[in-house]
Amino acid sequence: MRNRLGLIAMVSIALFAFLFLVACTGNNSETSKSDSTIAVAKDSAALSLPRYNLTGYLDTLWMTVPSFQALTKRVTFRFYIKNLDTLTLRGWSGDSYRYNPIPDVILYNGHADSSVKFGPDNYFGNLLLLKADIKKINSQINSDTTHPRFVLFVPQMDNIYMSQISYTILLTNDNPILLTKNLPSATTPTGVNTNPSPPRNGY
Repeated sequence: MRNRLGLIAMVSIALFAFLFLVACTGNNSETSKSDSTIAVAKDSAALSLPRYNLTGYLDTLWMTVPSFQALTKRVTFRFYIKNLDTLTLRGWSGDSYRYNPIPDVILYNGHADSSVKFGPDNYFGNLLLLKADIKKINSQINSDTTHPRFVLFVPQMDNIYMSQISYTILLTNDNPILLTKNLPSATTPTGVNTNPSPPRNGY
């Protein structure tokens, strides 16, 4: 009787150990299968994403005259991708090299200027608007008898600094939001362009 009980106990232990091993192997298999499924899904997602679109047309940007007149220090602009088809500029006003994550100057998009296309061989570097240039534009705004309401930043490929994108600054009374693909007929040039920022300055 004791032998039978011992045998039953041994068989029960062996059966329990076998079932435990099978369960663990099954779980590992499922985990491995799940991991491989996730990896394949990630790879598929990466393959489905489009490659970089390195060509496009730059918009004419703008800000209101009161916003511009509030500027007293140098502004460093950086290109900012607002959404999939909107490239604009954000600016930081100040004379120090200390970085503030929140831009002081927001430029808004007006209309697409089909004559200015970016693509290969162009640099997207930071752009500077110097304190002397800001003072010059503000002086012109104050003396302009047409009382301009908007400051336009019109894109161009710089003739002096080859392959660099820059913006020439104009004044107008026409609402940039309502513009078609042509610049307003009544614009006043300021004679000021943004300048590429040298990389050595940390801007």
